[in-house]
Amino acid sequence: MTTEVTQANEENVFEAPQADLGVHSGNKPILEFKRFSAWGVFLLGIVTLGLYYIYWVYNRSQKTNALSQNKKASLISIYIVIACLIGLISLPFVFVDQQTIANAEGIINLVYFIAWIVAIFSLRSAIAEIINMSGEDAEPVYLNGILTFFFSAIYIQYKINEAIDNQS
Repeated sequence: MTTEVTQANEENVFEAPQADLGVHSGNKPILEFKRFSAWGVFLLGIVTLGLYYIYWVYNRSQKTNALSQNKKASLISIYIVIACLIGLISLPFVFVDQQTIANAEGIINLVYFIAWIVAIFSLRSAIAEIINMSGEDAEPVYLNGILTFFFSAIYIQYKINEAIDNQS
């Protein structure tokens, strides 16, 4: 009876097909990232009033953590950024006094800024590790800290695109 069940499972037309969903880029994990225009990141950030940048950092952090061996991007700091945004939006509904709202807004903005810097710089170091993981004797790639501070998602997307172009 067990052989009949086994044969029935092998011939089951309703069973989902098996697929290998692992990393297929060999020793060039940066090729697992999709190439997307840095101008697209910039324009989507403007249209969405900056919310796309948070989505972009979260999305790239998840992908980076899956590919990186040593350095990991901080997802906790991204969650803190999202919580700060929700807190800023809800402040007028929670507090009535303008002075209390101003004080709470200042504290939330400070926490937001620190969490954003931690998120973007941890992503920067993890992306640099992934770019430099290529098996070739290539010169190591360095992501500039000042440009990362001022242009964050746009600059890192530019460096990802540059690495994809160089390694493909």
